[in-house]
Amino acid sequence: MEKEEAALKIKEEQHEEMFQKYKTSKDELAALRTEERAKVAALDAAKAGAVVEGEGEASEVGNANVKIQQILGNKAEIVQQNKAHRAAMKELSVKVKIKFAEYREYQRAMAAYKDKMDRVEYAKRRAEQQERYDKMKEERKEKDKKRSEDKKRMEKRFAAVANGCQTYVGGLALRVEEADLRSHFEPFGTVTDVLVVRDNDTELSRGFAFVTFEQEDMAKSAIKEVNRKEIKNLCPPHGRLAIKIAEKSRQQKEWEKTNPGKCPKKAKDEPKEDKVDTKEDDKAAEDASAADKENDDKPQEGGKKKAKGEKKQWEATRDNWQAENGADVKAEEEAAEPEA
Repeated sequence: MEKEEAALKIKEEQHEEMFQKYKTSKDELAALRTEERAKVAALDAAKAGAVVEGEGEASEVGNANVKIQQILGNKAEIVQQNKAHRAAMKELSVKVKIKFAEYREYQRAMAAYKDKMDRVEYAKRRAEQQERYDKMKEERKEKDKKRSEDKKRMEKRFAAVANGCQTYVGGLALRVEEADLRSHFEPFGTVTDVLVVRDNDTELSRGFAFVTFEQEDMAKSAIKEVNRKEIKNLCPPHGRLAIKIAEKSRQQKEWEKTNPGKCPKKAKDEPKEDKVDTKEDDKAAEDASAADKENDDKPQEGGKKKAKGEKKQWEATRDNWQAENGADVKAEEEAAEPEA
């Protein structure tokens, strides 16, 4: 582009120079025309003087004729010069017209070249824009695919947790994998899902995971066998695993509430077995009702008498609760220590 602009500037300077020459020649031609008119006027005056002085001496008339011839000669020279100047002006005018035509053609070529470059640049920008759009579309497609896979994975995990029993496993090493946990816990029962909670930046384990079993008995068996034990492939050096029954998250509860068909039926929803009416059963029922009536008539602790028809509720004291569940409480306290 810079070379074309320099060439265009040179063409403009040449055009300006030829235009100045044309203007100078035009001024010279005007001066010659003025001089020609003056000579013609002088010739006309000489002719008029010759006619007027025709009655005088012959020498004077001869002198007038000589002057007329001189003036005519000068006029012829001026005419020849005028013709030469006109020819030069015509030649110069033709050159100027040619230069103007070439300059206009050059301007059209430059305009067409600029349009062509603009089209090329526009096509380039459109191609880049299309490439960016395709890339963005592909990225969006990949994100949608990943989101769909994550959603399916979460649906599968929610269903596994709802249909089985999920355990919390703490005290894991940084580079533990789901396959390691699955291979270690599969001997205790069917493992439906394994999730190692990882850091978003490093993708390393955050020290705990969730293992879901198909049944609660399998989870309790795993807790009994693995809790507070040092597992070489799962724990960091000199560390111990802490495993317990995990509580359902808020998302899990909401999912089970919105997807009741994918959750197992509760015991109260199962159909009751038909009872066989026998004499022994009737007698046992009568004895039980009589015992309940006697208990209802007796006053309760605190001097309050139980209302008629109210069912007896079992109430455990703190001592009984500690005696029956002491082992489980101890296990949960020990499992909570690594988290603190």
